[in-house]
Amino acid sequence: MDLRRQDCTCPHALSIVITPIEDAELQGKLREMLDVQLNNKRSVWEMDSDGHYTQRQPKNELEGVPAHEVLIDLAKKRLAKSPTARKKKKKAAKPRKKRKRN
Repeated sequence: MDLRRQDCTCPHALSIVITPIEDAELQGKLREMLDVQLNNKRSVWEMDSDGHYTQRQPKNELEGVPAHEVLIDLAKKRLAKSPTARKKKKKAAKPRKKRKRN
């Protein structure tokens, strides 16, 4: 990681924060997200040696899925497995009792 001082004259100066991720489960989630971004073949431009940019082209339909859609799908899968989501599903499945009006 680049820890050099960034150009602070820019109104959108970059701040870099570094912290260790020690929890193995969180490391796995972070690795998964980084892999999705690094394997992105759709919305990526590569600069060649003379400074010109070429957009990556997906080789197949699977590679053509945008990274944000892959991340959304992964988040939905994690949510479906979470204990909190299962509790909410059980509550939603129970029919509500009708209240008597006076």
